[in-house]
Amino acid sequence: MSPKIIPEKQVRPWYKVTEVGIIPMDWEVKRLGELLDFKNWLNKEKEAFGYWTPIVNYMDVYGKRWLTASDIKWKVSLSNDELRNYEARKWDVFFTRTSETVQEIWYSSILLEDIENATFSGFVLRWRPKNNELFGPYEKYCFSTQSVRKDIISSSTYTTRALTNGRSLSKVRISLPSKPEQFAIAQVLSDTDALIVSLEALIAKKKAIKHGTMQELLTGKRRLPGFSGEWEDTLFSKACEIKRGQMITSSIKKAWKIPVIAWWKMPAYYHNESNRNWKTITISASWANAWYIWFYNTPIFASDCSTISESNSYSIKFIYYFLLLMQNRIYLMQTWWAQPHIHPKDLNPIKLSLPCSNEQSAIAQVLSDIDSEISDLENKRDKYKHIKQGMMSELLTGNIRLLWMI
Repeated sequence: MSPKIIPEKQVRPWYKVTEVGIIPMDWEVKRLGELLDFKNWLNKEKEAFGYWTPIVNYMDVYGKRWLTASDIKWKVSLSNDELRNYEARKWDVFFTRTSETVQEIWYSSILLEDIENATFSGFVLRWRPKNNELFGPYEKYCFSTQSVRKDIISSSTYTTRALTNGRSLSKVRISLPSKPEQFAIAQVLSDTDALIVSLEALIAKKKAIKHGTMQELLTGKRRLPGFSGEWEDTLFSKACEIKRGQMITSSIKKAWKIPVIAWWKMPAYYHNESNRNWKTITISASWANAWYIWFYNTPIFASDCSTISESNSYSIKFIYYFLLLMQNRIYLMQTWWAQPHIHPKDLNPIKLSLPCSNEQSAIAQVLSDIDSEISDLENKRDKYKHIKQGMMSELLTGNIRLLWMI
């Protein structure tokens, strides 16, 4: 492909026009075949002899950008010769070579650690760095730029499935800085990843704390200061009115603002009117998410779901957190007729203990405060993920240089 013709006055000093775009003058354009040796592993029947060895398969590569031993779940039986010829090592790059669509082909994952006697499956290709031009940790990021992904997709073919091979992938081009700059870029991005991982660990810890707090407060095992007295044992059907949603079709779908809540975790589409106008609990009624519970503080149109609305006889947030605590049990209440369903009558027999309204509100407030902390952490994590994507786009193309590299 010929380079895009760009007027010279639009090219910054110390930059040049190449097949992959404008890059720093001291960067090179390399084809993957110059940087990586590929190996194709053929599918085979399991044998009754040999070693049982961990195998990097299609879903490992498709699902994760980086792989460690804990990510590889499957094992196969190999002979000694096969194990020697088709081993997987630290910093090996694995690409998917077939998928349903061309957009899903050639996802890549990097093996971040040595795994004893590991191999790879026939639906992925192993690429191993050669000539010592690629710095290992830099591999974690360099195949993710838009230009590289576009080149990879264009190299594939499609019949009944999207397909490609090592010869096609070898022609894909990548812009490459020097080894010191690769190290510096990888360090900056790795530091950002470490921050994201630490936030995710903190989010997981907060969620565990929330679950433990729910188990204690919503069952009366632990009481908040200032509250005493007996809780009232009742049934869900007596404590709350559970209503069905109103079935609606996608024909009403327009650029309206009222979310239509159906069987999915996200709004199915949007409507111009609501049928639930204040605080509402929704319980998805069918399909794979016939159990999913959510709370809305704004008007909605309840469709393929059951709902519980606000009442003077209970704290709706207390009921919401109680249902979250019962979510696994509600999942087991699914009934089947062509597809799973949860009906209002399925929830009616659930046993419920209610404290006085003030204690309900106090418990709900404690759990809402934890939710707010979790939401703040998730927003912070998502912000850093967005920042990282921007950093990758700029650093991996040389559009922005690290000061000590210039």
